[in-house]
Amino acid sequence: MILINKCNSKYNHTRGMTLIELMIAIAVIGLLSAIAYPAYTNHILKANRIAVLADLAKIQLEIEEKYINSYSSIASSIISGGTCSFCDTQLDKYTLSFEDLTATTYTIKAVPKNEQQNDTCAGNSYNEITLNQFNVASPSECW
Repeated sequence: MILINKCNSKYNHTRGMTLIELMIAIAVIGLLSAIAYPAYTNHILKANRIAVLADLAKIQLEIEEKYINSYSSIASSIISGGTCSFCDTQLDKYTLSFEDLTATTYTIKAVPKNEQQNDTCAGNSYNEITLNQFNVASPSECW
C-alpha cells in the first residue's frame, strides 16, 4: 500500500511498496530457497557419511590395538546395541555392527537409517558401508 503524505504539499513523498515489488521479492526468496535447500540436504548427508567413515576407522584402530588372541573377544566391548561409546556418529543416522566376526577376521558394517538412506556416493546409492581387517572398504566410491 502506498502512503502519500499530504500534510506538506511542498514535499510530496511516496512511502511503501507496491504489490508487484512485494511479489518479486517473494519470488526471489522462493527461487533461492529452491536452490539452497537441496544443496544443504546433500551437504548434511555427506557430512554424516564422512563422520561414520571416520568412526569405522576409529573402531578398526581400537580393535587392532586391543587384539590379543581373538577379534571376537573384544568386539562386544567396542560396539554394543548398534553404537559405540567413542564414536561421533549420531544414533539415528547409522547402525554399527560387526559382520563375519571370528578369531582372525572381522568386518565393521555401518547401515544407514532414516533420511541417511537417501545418501549417494558418486551418484550411486548404497545399503551399507564396510571395512574389514585387511583395510578393504566398500563401496569404494564412498571412501
